[in-house]
Amino acid sequence: MRLGVVMENRFIHKAIIIAAIAAILLFSGCLGGERNKEKVTATLIIDFNGSEGTIKPGNRTVWQEIDEQWKIVDSNENGGRTVWIFRNVSNVSNVFELIQRAAQIGNFTLDVRYYLGMGYFIEAIAGVENERPGRGWQYWVNDEYAGKACDQWYLENGDVVQWKFAEASW
Repeated sequence: MRLGVVMENRFIHKAIIIAAIAAILLFSGCLGGERNKEKVTATLIIDFNGSEGTIKPGNRTVWQEIDEQWKIVDSNENGGRTVWIFRNVSNVSNVFELIQRAAQIGNFTLDVRYYLGMGYFIEAIAGVENERPGRGWQYWVNDEYAGKACDQWYLENGDVVQWKFAEASW
């Protein structure tokens, strides 16, 4: 009889620990916890960091919506470094929606991969693919490195997201 009580107590302790870990992950956003699902306006910067983009390679190119039409409003030589900026993209809720919208605006390809239980990760932007080992697409929000899938980072109005082809952290 005593063995049954000990086994039951171990089970209860394990269940409590598992529930606590799940709660921490949920509230930290690691299990898809949500900061904000509202549609907001954000700016996106894509820095090819030495790789060639398909649109105006070597230039810093800026898109902006004018009279309900997206247009390139500025494109200047950038020392051979391709950087695209999509100003004030509206009606997005997370980083994934933002980059998808930019791909529509700029008419470039976006290759993504979904990992069960984790979310969407960017494999290639405009044909520039992640290298293994080597460099890959990573993103920051308001200069904070985002260590989670892009569909798991919910945006606030005015956020600035930067995708950069940089040394891989994997």
